[in-house]
Amino acid sequence: MEKLVHTGDVLPQDLVLARIDLPDDPELYQRYAVNGLPAGWDALPSSAAAIVLGDQFLLAASHLGLIVPSAVMPEASNIVLNPNHPAFAVVTINVVRPFEFDSRLLG
Repeated sequence: MEKLVHTGDVLPQDLVLARIDLPDDPELYQRYAVNGLPAGWDALPSSAAAIVLGDQFLLAASHLGLIVPSAVMPEASNIVLNPNHPAFAVVTINVVRPFEFDSRLLG
């Protein structure tokens, strides 16, 4: 859903479904609830507040993952991975299969 919201009718033709294996250590992840995020975090297009939060997360490199509510559906979560964190070396990403959105979602 996030991809549909952010790209509209222009979807890449080379989407894939991927499996990402992450370390199972809660200390590696920073989690934000909706009420802990700065005002405007869910603005579309992205807000300065969200960009600053992401930049701080990446530059600090104190956590492997930043878990935040989805701007599209706040009950769901997204994770942003930090390639600058040492634990990123053990993250594995494997392509499972090609992916296409169901045409009924595209109107």
